Amino acid sequence: MQRNGDFYLMEKTVESQRFTPAETSRVNLCCLYLGATTVSDISNANGTHIASGICKGHQSGQQSTPKGPMVKQDRPDEASWTLWRRLLSLFCSTDDKLHRSLISWTSTSDFLRRHWPFLYSPTLHLLFRRYQNSFESCTETRPHIFNYILL
Repeated sequence: MQRNGDFYLMEKTVESQRFTPAETSRVNLCCLYLGATTVSDISNANGTHIASGICKGHQSGQQSTPKGPMVKQDRPDEASWTLWRRLLSLFCSTDDKLHRSLISWTSTSDFLRRHWPFLYSPTLHLLFRRYQNSFESCTETRPHIFNYILL
């Protein structure tokens, strides 16, 4: 697990006993398409909400991405996404807020299963943007507002 309070999405699906075997397979297609194994894979960096667009099967550029190869999975049909939203309703509200926020990370970013496009250092008060195989620091334009556009 990447965070305290994290859990496997498919384990939650099966344990809930709210899905038939065929529905469970369709939920799994959504997980494969999104490259998501645990709830932390689809949550925001603070661990308080499901990332924007996840309910509809869309990932944002601010969301983490899996390290290593991803399964090639075509986008599931709308019936599958309806089942996906049923799964999400087991642990988040209609405004995408997790019923139980994820707590601290269990390891540093080097050892996580996923890449985050941005890392923030509260000690240095700097935002770092992933660029190729390293990071570049972003300029603060106003308090807590950073310019992360590459020049």
